[in-house]
Amino acid sequence: AAERAAFNSKIGNNHMMFHGCAWSAVPSILQKGLLVPRDGVELQRVDNGWLGKAIYWGSEWYTAQEYTGSTFSSLPEDAQACMLICNVALGKVFH
Repeated sequence: AAERAAFNSKIGNNHMMFHGCAWSAVPSILQKGLLVPRDGVELQRVDNGWLGKAIYWGSEWYTAQEYTGSTFSSLPEDAQACMLICNVALGKVFH
């Protein structure tokens, strides 16, 4: 609890956000956490990102759903996708 309070006081601006991914990415996320893609590190990615290599979040589920690799309305019955809901420290946001 103290570590979380210290982190929040330094970063702040926390929000519950959505992160969509393919089900096949879940074991790696659980084992290593969410990692920022970088050169020399092989990570499964849906695309190169609108703003470069980063971990992308959406404030609405349907934004993150685009990164699951398919749309829920078109998923076959046996297909699996994952939607994470996480407390994200956004820090200072520039508009």
